[in-house]
Formats: sequence, C-alpha cells, structure tokens
Amino acid sequence: MSSRSNKPQFYITQFEVAYHSSNGKQKWVDKFELYLTLNPSNNSNDADKFTCTKFSAQLKGGTKVTIPSLEDWSYNFSLKTLNKEGIDRQGLMFGIPHTKFENLIDSNGKKISIEAQYQVYSAFIYFHSYCSQLAEQSAKNLKKIGDQSVSDLTGLESPVNLGKKFLEGSKFFHGIETLEFKGLGVIEGKKCAIIGFNERGGGYVMYIRPMPIL
Repeated sequence: MSSRSNKPQFYITQFEVAYHSSNGKQKWVDKFELYLTLNPSNNSNDADKFTCTKFSAQLKGGTKVTIPSLEDWSYNFSLKTLNKEGIDRQGLMFGIPHTKFENLIDSNGKKISIEAQYQVYSAFIYFHSYCSQLAEQSAKNLKKIGDQSVSDLTGLESPVNLGKKFLEGSKFFHGIETLEFKGLGVIEGKKCAIIGFNERGGGYVMYIRPMPIL
C-alpha cells in the first residue's frame, strides 16, 4: 500500500442512528452528515489538519439543520500521538476535544439533546476509527480483490467522555470490524483501491448525569 497523497482531500461521512422501543419496534431514525477537508502535513512527524466545513443533522424525522459552531472548525490529528485504543495523553479519543460538542445549538437556534450531541461527536470518532485507524493499519493485508481483513481493534473498549454530562463507566466497544477489497478505481489518473467496511456487534454504553428536578 502506497503512502497517502499530500494534496488536500475531501470527505463526506453519512450515518444513521435508529432508536427502538422496548418491544423492538423502531421509533425514529436520526441522520447525520459530516463534511471534512484534510490538509496533510509536509512533515511525516507532524499532525495533519482537518477542517469541518459543514455538519448537518435530521433528528426524529424533522427538517435537516446544520450546526453553525462546527463550520470551519479545525483540529490536528496524528496516529503517532495515540495509544492502541486511540487515546492521547490527555485522555481524549483521537485527540478531539469534548468541550466543542457541549451545548450545541442548531441553525434554527434550538438546543440539541444530550444524546444527539454525543452522536455529533461520534461522527468524528467514527470517521477516524474507520478511515484513519482501521484503514491505515488493516488495508495493507488486502492483496487481491475479494480479500478480507479483520481489524486488530475487534473487541477493544474505549472510554466515552463528553464533559460533565457523562459519568465514568461510559464506553464505546468495537464489534467485529472487517475490511474488504472491492475493486479498483482511478483518481487524477492514479489507481486506487475501493475498500468496503462492515462492523457487527459494536456499540456503546452511556451513563448520563440526571437533570435536576425543579
């Protein structure tokens, strides 16, 4: 596997979260879209710069809104500063600060719920878990079309923290994460691999600090 291009790169991450009642019936689906720009460092020892150009959400089947506070927000990312679970020296998952995702307000001026705030934060975690950590470490095992590779992260648990609203013991756990070599594509005249991703059994446990009764 060759090294990444040093040119700016653009990503769109889309995911849905389905909520179910105790009898298993689906209640609603939240939809999220994350738009990221990557400006790679010219020095392999330095962190890359990621910029969120847009973040949109459609909650409980409502209208799509954006989150203004995340637009043009930049942060640095480097796998070299993380342990195997993706935690940096400050205890942050992928080095992404939690405070940025507290008390989020949408483009209509409405406060976003605690649960949805965590999903917004998770969009960045999912992106780096799959595209930065998993792809970088596991794609090298794919030699021919149809090959599959199970991630070394399968079964690992990582602490969940989103400020004071989440209690100790909250955690994210990796399911069985598999990469598959789907085929070849061409970008700017260069061949590139088309990689499929699938995860079974992953999830998270959240302990939320209860709101005071007035």
